[in-house]
Amino acid sequence: MERWARDLYELRSQIIHGEVVEGKKLMASKDYHYPHFKIARDIFNDCLLFLLEGCGHLDIRRAYKEKVIKDLRNLVISNKIKASDILKKKNRYSYKEFVANKDLYKEFIAKCSSFTPLDNSASALMPKIYEIIFSISEDWIAATKAEAMTRLTAACRIY
Repeated sequence: MERWARDLYELRSQIIHGEVVEGKKLMASKDYHYPHFKIARDIFNDCLLFLLEGCGHLDIRRAYKEKVIKDLRNLVISNKIKASDILKKKNRYSYKEFVANKDLYKEFIAKCSSFTPLDNSASALMPKIYEIIFSISEDWIAATKAEAMTRLTAACRIY
């Protein structure tokens, strides 16, 4: 967030001092994933709500605050960075790991759901993430099928 704020301030200074600003400079980060001014508008609106709450004029639910902070962080961080983070830990995301640690599933889903719509910076990395999902799904189906066959076989022996 601090890096984004510095970049926005630098952009603001360039505009105020009459410098010609290219279209890409209006986008956040080197991945050009989201417009600076849309992020700034969202931050302004949310800060205004939080200030009104601090003055006692509103009562904002904690869940909403957490969602706002998460959403803003997701806008500032490009999908490319989020996808790279998932792929750095790729070996953690396997069927056996998910069976051993149920929280890993929640973590993986949360990371995948944090992708910002309309941010195409991760388009080259997405097939690798899909591979992880398909691999886990295939292993899950195979394990479920094997378990069902074992139960069926055991049930047939009883009769």
